[in-house]
Amino acid sequence: MDRPMASWEEGVVDLARKLHPDVDIADAGTRTDYYFLKTTAEPERSAMHDAMKQPGLYRTLNAVDGSFDAFQDMLDAGDEAFICSTPSLENPTCASDKLAWLDQRGGRQVTERSVLTFDKTIILGDALVDDKHEIHGAHTPTWEHVVYDSAYNQNTPGPRLRNWQTWRNQIDPIRRTPRNDFRSREQRPFTVVWDMDEPIVHWYDDIIRKTRADNPGIRIRPKEEHLRWELPSFLEPDELEAITRTMNTPGVYKDLTEVEGTRQAFFEMLDEGIEVFIGTASALDNPTCASDKLIWLNDNWGSDAAHRAVILQDKTILDADVLIDDKPKITGRFQPVWTHVVWDDPYNQQSPGPRMTDPRNWREIVYPLREKWEWERKQAA
Repeated sequence: MDRPMASWEEGVVDLARKLHPDVDIADAGTRTDYYFLKTTAEPERSAMHDAMKQPGLYRTLNAVDGSFDAFQDMLDAGDEAFICSTPSLENPTCASDKLAWLDQRGGRQVTERSVLTFDKTIILGDALVDDKHEIHGAHTPTWEHVVYDSAYNQNTPGPRLRNWQTWRNQIDPIRRTPRNDFRSREQRPFTVVWDMDEPIVHWYDDIIRKTRADNPGIRIRPKEEHLRWELPSFLEPDELEAITRTMNTPGVYKDLTEVEGTRQAFFEMLDEGIEVFIGTASALDNPTCASDKLIWLNDNWGSDAAHRAVILQDKTILDADVLIDDKPKITGRFQPVWTHVVWDDPYNQQSPGPRMTDPRNWREIVYPLREKWEWERKQAA
């Protein structure tokens, strides 16, 4: 998103000049190092860094000419297109601002195809158009890197996209090339993804408690009476309106309480050689939800956990082996490559498959799946 779709460097330069008019700021497009803060001298370095951390920055960026037209053209051609972008933990509103930016310029149908992640290798795909000179992560990616032309990636090999008007010249050859099966596991570690709302935080109980506090005259039924996942299907109109208002309140996702035992399980998995991520959807009608979830993880579980967060609306695009999630049935644009481990809740009692009731007993659920994965990998070798 930053550079291929949004004029990020231009926006940062403009803001740095406004905030620090006495500092000489080089023009956008002249920096030959992707990590330019490491090589930029003071006081320009501090001025640019200050601009990058400013709340609201990512809402103000201009769109790159032709980027949204190309995105729509891909969809019209029958391709599955997503926007995959890295948020900033230093900028407190970055994640939510990126989603708002997409909503404003492309509409909700574009925002629903967004992925915010610090590791793009766990996202399934055939081609990734990205300006970064080198992209590494936990997995060997399924996609081919199409280099979006910039001054700092001139030595990066591979197909190169110089403008969106010519995107077919780079994408069509990749489309015609047979790709490896998404289910191939030979070159990546066993991977588990945790949902956040319910497995990690008490979403239901906390939302209900806050809704009751704010609406003492309305009966808000307890979680135990929520026997269906879709709230509108069984709530009274005033109850639904009150809960929806709470769900869309800015800041509410920063104040959710932690599920006991999940943090321990998360870091135990890492210690035992399992790649672990947090895959969570953003409440798109809540203007701070995405950023608040990252802030919660950073404040409560630390930076390493926050950097393992993936904020997305379609979890079928995740390249993982296990997804621990409370949703009764998870569908999307792809056939999932992961096994759904159902996080036990009243509304998913009819969901088939492995079930987790206590995160402290995670090995009883995950290790049989890992053994099956190891056997299948040996069979494929």
